[in-house]
Amino acid sequence: MIRAVFFDAGATLVHPTPPVEEIYARELAVDGARFTAEELDSALSRAWEEVHAETSTNRYGGVRGEGAFWQAFLNRIRGKLD
Repeated sequence: MIRAVFFDAGATLVHPTPPVEEIYARELAVDGARFTAEELDSALSRAWEEVHAETSTNRYGGVRGEGAFWQAFLNRIRGKLD
């Protein structure tokens, strides 16, 4: 008997248009960040690895939950570009 089925939607079943990287690039540029496409790719990768390496990061818990997780992630990316 199957009790549950899990799907990984992000970049597996669902591919956003425009790509997430393009949205980040546009919004970070509006905010005044200066970067090349390679620098943004590197910042995104490093920030993602860092937040997942932190065992204290719980993106679904706490009072602020996932919104706070994504804000911290974006702040980390911006910090790598500045």
